[in-house]
Amino acid sequence: QLLRSVSALLAHRRFLWSLIASFLPQNTIMAGEETMMDAFLYDRFGGPEVQRVGKIPKPGPPGKGDILIKVHAASLNPVDFKQRGGGLRLILRYGWPQLFGFDFSGEIVALGEGAGENDCGGFAVGDEVFGMVNGLRKCTCAEYCVVSADICAKKPKNVTHVEAASVGLVGMTVVQSFGQCFRASTETPGPSPTGPRVLILRGSGGIGTIAIQLAKQMFGARYVAVTASASKTEELQKLGADRVIDYKTQKFEKELASSDEQELFDVILDGTGEASKCVPLIRKGGGIASIEASPDGEALQRWLSCNATSPEGYGHARAGVASFISNPVGSWLIDTLTGASSLKRRCKARGAVFNHVIASGNSSHMHNIGVLMQIGRVKAQVQAVFPLARATEAMTLLEAGRATGKIVIEMPK
Repeated sequence: QLLRSVSALLAHRRFLWSLIASFLPQNTIMAGEETMMDAFLYDRFGGPEVQRVGKIPKPGPPGKGDILIKVHAASLNPVDFKQRGGGLRLILRYGWPQLFGFDFSGEIVALGEGAGENDCGGFAVGDEVFGMVNGLRKCTCAEYCVVSADICAKKPKNVTHVEAASVGLVGMTVVQSFGQCFRASTETPGPSPTGPRVLILRGSGGIGTIAIQLAKQMFGARYVAVTASASKTEELQKLGADRVIDYKTQKFEKELASSDEQELFDVILDGTGEASKCVPLIRKGGGIASIEASPDGEALQRWLSCNATSPEGYGHARAGVASFISNPVGSWLIDTLTGASSLKRRCKARGAVFNHVIASGNSSHMHNIGVLMQIGRVKAQVQAVFPLARATEAMTLLEAGRATGKIVIEMPK
């Protein structure tokens, strides 16, 4: 009877933690149930075998300019498994474990000093917000996360957390790519007869499906061509694509070639690493932005500057990396080795520009996307939703490379 009673008592873990805590000094911090949370993480570089859902301590109070978020949903992006594989280990040092996730939607539970104000209006505890964290602060595939206030925007009430969580990184990539290529106004109300002609390589992916919509609804594009499989044609046309090039049977660089400058493109978004094939298709005054081809010193400098103040525990540039990249010789060497120098020269000869784009969080850009979602001009493209407990399955689906739209992870209620 005594053993049964003891076993029953031990089964009540909350009581056990309270009992132990009563014998400890009041300022002792314990990793008990109340201070732990579930997160999707990895403890070392590698393949799918290193990732897991596990317990880690909850974040502490937010620091100056930061916000503590109770996460409702987060989405996965290819950069998640690329960083897990150690793709940046030569230039970055990491603390362990590392969490997955750049995109989030959730509720503010605490504000750090000065975090209540931002360019898009003040924040308060209880506000529902969404956004994309900067590259070295990935942390959103967890029940709680601490983010900088300047990457958050208030979530529209008629947009779900799943929908809001799906647009962060892809939306920032598109907006910042357009900004590098073509100085159009972000206030343009829908397609314009004088707007840019746009080409998007990989139109059916997470970035492509948002890029089509933002090209028309935010940047006023008058014509959007995309590459995708023929089976996606009707779906992409509904989003706003005017022409779909079947990459399996057609070569876009031949199908879209023209001796008429007016038939060429103002903006080309390269999501496949084929920027070199795009140069003959760009018109004078336009630009090519790539997320795959030829990373250059300038893009790396911008990215590192956005992450210069990442708190301890996140990734940091290795000693000497930032100074090497910012040095003209170092930047030239990077551009030469990656092929960026060649692409820039070829584009310049056509009166155009080439830029490699690494997205960063921005509250104003998120706000603008949120407004378009609120009025129904931009719709989230979500392929699948998984509970946090099945996050490894979600990553498997993403790594298979056949996802159309975004894969979102919902946190426990």
